[in-house]
Amino acid sequence: MSNNMEQRAPYPDALFRLVDNLKYKEDWDFRLVDIDRGQGSKGLTLIIHIICADTYQPQNKIRINHFMLVPPASYNEASWRRWLRPNRRCQ
Repeated sequence: MSNNMEQRAPYPDALFRLVDNLKYKEDWDFRLVDIDRGQGSKGLTLIIHIICADTYQPQNKIRINHFMLVPPASYNEASWRRWLRPNRRCQ
């Protein structure tokens, strides 16, 4: 028996199409990558890359990467669209 947990799902073609066309704010970039996230964790990950003002020194810009684990699900395009949609209360 392996000490690894494994999850599988169909290749998310619809999600790749949605992310390729995703636009939110200036200096925000979205991409899907199958990466090793460290500590033995790896898999498909949505990376949200942001360039924004440093809150401590607003004249400086900083780069931030948010790593969102893609669920191993067999979603259709409408389901992936809901998964990508920002929380309206935070806007």
